[in-house]
Amino acid sequence: MKILFSTLSLVFLLLWPGFFWAEISNDQEELLKALPPDQREGVLEKMTQIDELNQEVESTFEEFNTSAIRPQKKVLTEEEKKAYEEESKDWVYGYELFNTSPTTFSPATEIPVPNDYVLGPGDQLNINIYGGKNIKLEPFISRNGLISLPDLGPVNLTGLTLDQARNLLKEKVSQELTGSEVFLTLGKLRTITVYILGEAYKPGAYKISSLSTISNALFVSGGVDVLGSVRNIEIKRKGKVVHRFDLYKFFLEGDTSNDIRLQQGDAIFVPLIEKTIRVYGDFKRPYLYEIKENERIRDVIKIAGGLTTEAKLFGKIEFTRFKKNSLIERLEIDISNESDLNLTVQDGDVI
Repeated sequence: MKILFSTLSLVFLLLWPGFFWAEISNDQEELLKALPPDQREGVLEKMTQIDELNQEVESTFEEFNTSAIRPQKKVLTEEEKKAYEEESKDWVYGYELFNTSPTTFSPATEIPVPNDYVLGPGDQLNINIYGGKNIKLEPFISRNGLISLPDLGPVNLTGLTLDQARNLLKEKVSQELTGSEVFLTLGKLRTITVYILGEAYKPGAYKISSLSTISNALFVSGGVDVLGSVRNIEIKRKGKVVHRFDLYKFFLEGDTSNDIRLQQGDAIFVPLIEKTIRVYGDFKRPYLYEIKENERIRDVIKIAGGLTTEAKLFGKIEFTRFKKNSLIERLEIDISNESDLNLTVQDGDVI
């Protein structure tokens, strides 16, 4: 009876969540040796199964963590730094900027809603009517785009901006409820589904706030993969390209005018990168850059942060172009010469 009780105790401990084979105590080991051979084999088999299960769980969580989170910046040893530099030297400028992208996305709910915000199903409204009647309502816009108001009936607001909805409600209240005024604000925002496709770091469907912009969606998804364009990102709506987004304008100039708000069902498509130029030497930010059609040497110098003081004093830069039949053309560019700086760059050029 004592051995049976001890056996049950040992099995109970083995099955306790979090138990590992390495955690067995000396007393438990002695107890294990004291068991009959058939019982000992049964216990050992259970211990092996638990150990394998724990390893599988750890492996699953490790795989999830490494696949869901872009590798973050860390302090590297000299050897790791050299290996990283060797690997990243052919990365186009812009990819590293997503290394610290958030792994979760909090919808923008605490920021002022602009008057040009377009209402849609799922948005909640705060409506206060004062005067002849005092009414407080918090309706959600239904799937068919309607809200229902006492004494006013159903009102269709889908597709209207917040400002247009205010004017419409004011007009209806003034006609139907004499002596009353209406105040409209936005409550809870709806969520929308957008698709991030092409050469994105983690393509897929994402649920985001209806106030989210292109950059919000790119950051939450981890950004652009190492073969993707950072300057020709397409926004497709109902199968048509409605906008092109240049991350260099956003990152290097702080220009947010190109960072439009997304709508339900929009697709952010990241095409393959097509043209690059290598910039090295006495530039403030030497790197491999993506270039667009008809860009000139002066544009590339600006993207690279400009020249260092030493380079400005020297007054010249070297320009290399690889031509057909393995021919190489080298030019000396005078930075004070406007015609030299207006030379159009091509894919594969080196400055």
